[in-house]
Amino acid sequence: MLAFSYTAPVSISTQMRIFIGMNGIILFVLGILGIAFYACQPDHNIKKINTATLPDIQLHYKTLGEGEPLILIHGSLTDLRYWKEQEDELSKKFKLIIYSRRYNYPNNNGLSSNHSAIVEAEDLLGLMEELQLEEAHILGHSYGAYTALWFALEHPEKVKKLILAEPPLMRWLPDIPEGKGVLEQFMSHSWIQMGNAFLEDGDEARLEFSSQWYFYSPLDSIPYEWKGFFVDNAKE
Repeated sequence: MLAFSYTAPVSISTQMRIFIGMNGIILFVLGILGIAFYACQPDHNIKKINTATLPDIQLHYKTLGEGEPLILIHGSLTDLRYWKEQEDELSKKFKLIIYSRRYNYPNNNGLSSNHSAIVEAEDLLGLMEELQLEEAHILGHSYGAYTALWFALEHPEKVKKLILAEPPLMRWLPDIPEGKGVLEQFMSHSWIQMGNAFLEDGDEARLEFSSQWYFYSPLDSIPYEWKGFFVDNAKE
């Protein structure tokens, strides 16, 4: 696991620079070796799952272990089952709170036009209030890391430590040495094509594109467990 302190480029907002040094919060960036992407396999057995009822949504979550609270936030096209391979070890030292983001399995919330990481950061705040947690360690992967970052910006007093695994900070690329053109390439080759596939042919086409992007293989050829993740979370 690689961990290091990060100093934001000059052009990134003052708020971000203040956040990084504030209250002793340490920003960890975990590479793919830290969270074994391909090792995580979904478990369709969702017994012992609790439900938190917030003002406009419900979030399914589970808790394991004892100790200081550690909240795990999954990335895109996955859900709370993503952490199966890590939860036993982590629960030996922490009280784990593992939840599915608002549009992920097994949640069944209505769609909203203003969906963003900012909205999901407020979902996390609501979950913490429901569980009466004053503060917690926050670990997010991919889009979950983006959500965790926004949460820390808006509610730093709630974050004991922030751990980000592969955060999709594409908008920072133009401000980073050698980042010129990378954002544009990602948008044109991946993001826009995925959106067009969904608009033209629906979930099946979008999932097929996602499978090719993640695994370089057709959806029907990827591991069964990951196909299950994709299909179960197509609503996202």
